[in-house]
Amino acid sequence: GLSPTQLGDSLPYVDLGTDGLGLRVVSLTLGSFHCCALFQTGSVKCWGGNSWGELGHGHALHVGDGVNEMGVNLPFTDLGTGRTVLKITAGFHHTCALLDNLLIKCWGAGLAGRLGYGDELNRGDEPNEMGDYLPYVALGTGHTVLDIGTGADHNCVLLDNSRTKCFGYNFYGQLGLGDVATRGSSINQMGDNLPYVDVGTGRTVASFSEECMGVHHTCVVLDNNQV
Repeated sequence: GLSPTQLGDSLPYVDLGTDGLGLRVVSLTLGSFHCCALFQTGSVKCWGGNSWGELGHGHALHVGDGVNEMGVNLPFTDLGTGRTVLKITAGFHHTCALLDNLLIKCWGAGLAGRLGYGDELNRGDEPNEMGDYLPYVALGTGHTVLDIGTGADHNCVLLDNSRTKCFGYNFYGQLGLGDVATRGSSINQMGDNLPYVDVGTGRTVASFSEECMGVHHTCVVLDNNQV
């Protein structure tokens, strides 16, 4: 991309090793230094910067900058036995997935509680941290997730009761909770203890998009098509 001769037909496709499998990419998500592709089968591959485990490969080595790292050598992200992904989102140094059972898992940098596990530990940068070892994010008793949006260091979810919760870094009030306290870094901050975001009397969130989840802010489209 540094000269005109490197673009257009001269720019190669990213080799994800799926040509012979008939897999089709349905969405991409981009973090600061990493990318993840979601295929129509609900499987995911991630590559790029990996200092915090944001690729979910069980190590902290960058992937895609050396020979024999892409294509068929690039592994699918393991999110648990029998699980498939409905939506994949990326922050600066973490990644979250909405799974087919309508629950979410997050991995990568755990600073400021952005993974939602009640601590600040990184996940995905060591063996035995992904797959069935990676817990679901607790968002309240009996609730499932309909949608997720991820900002730089925070996440917001739309629950099955049409209400919204956000967790992670909150220095600029991006969680919408009326304070600047981080949520998700302590054990008693998640689940039923995580408050709902007040988006107005009788209003609910219709959807999230990556364009609405900023570095230090959050915007949502409401059920009345207002922002």
